[in-house]
Formats: sequence, C-alpha cells, structure tokens
Amino acid sequence: MVPKPKILLHVCCAVCGALMLKILRERFEPIVFYSNSNIHPEEEYRKRLEAAKKLALENEAEFIEDRYDPAAWYEAVSGLEKEPEGGKRCPVCFALRLGRTAAEAKRLNIRFFTTTLSASLHKNEHYIDQLGKTIAEETETEFIAFAEICPDKKDSWKKASEISREAGFYRQKYCGCEFSNQN
Repeated sequence: MVPKPKILLHVCCAVCGALMLKILRERFEPIVFYSNSNIHPEEEYRKRLEAAKKLALENEAEFIEDRYDPAAWYEAVSGLEKEPEGGKRCPVCFALRLGRTAAEAKRLNIRFFTTTLSASLHKNEHYIDQLGKTIAEETETEFIAFAEICPDKKDSWKKASEISREAGFYRQKYCGCEFSNQN
C-alpha cells in the first residue's frame, strides 16, 4: 500500500477543523498545526489549544503547537487596531498564520498545507485560498484550497458544527483577537 502524503493543517479552532480533518484523512496523513498568536487573552488561547489537541487525538493525527507570540502579532497589525472585524487587519493576520504554516511545512519537508480559516462562514474563503496559494509559491509548497476539501461551505459548516457539538469541543464566541472581541 502506498502511504498517503502528509499535509499540515493549520487549525484556528476545533470547530472549524472538525469536518476538514475527517475529509483530509481520506487522501492525506494530516498533521494538526496550531499557530494562533492572535488569540487573546492567553486563557482563551489555552481553551482553543486544548480543543485542537482533543481534535487531533480523536482523529489520530499528530499535533504540533507553534510558539505563542502575541508580541509579533501585535507588531504585524500595528496601526490596524480600529479596523472592524473583516477589515484590513484580518488579511495581515491570515498572512502571518499562513506564512508560519507554510514555513513549518517546508521545515518538516511536507509538500502540502491548508487551513481551517476558510471553514468559517464569517471568513472569505476565496481571499484566504488565494493568499495560501501565493504563500505556497513563495515557499515552494502546495496549498490545498478549501473548496477542494469541502465544496459546499454552508453544508460543511453545518456538519462541522454537528461534529463539534457531539465531540464536546470548546465553542468560542469571537474570532480570537482582542479587537474582534470588542466589535
């Protein structure tokens, strides 16, 4: 039997990853990568971290936690604090996390990477997917777009929500950053 190729899956939260991880397992050997220095406060970061670990464990996937570095995130989004959720701050945040994911994939000699950021109904998957493809070109990796994994976003979100409820995953009430919690 030919081994499945590895894919590094950036997980923003267990809810968004619940369905994607299951689907990815059909074609790949997924490795869950938790890189979310944007999440504030640290207590919230820890809740989402534990849920992501549980997600990986329940799906028999390896788990890697990136360094939690809020200072680097604040530096990256400096001057964009007053932007609304979905405004100019978000693409900077996405680029930072996707860049770290691609770099980790490259370091581990993993050809493919993707993200759960596109799974949320509140995020523009077309923008995120294009950003992922651009970063993949720069890092000589390959980004797998959300639509290639879950073609029907609304149906996928419904299924992911059901899976996460059944599994008892922590369900957050805001995107993650300090500024999204204020909007």
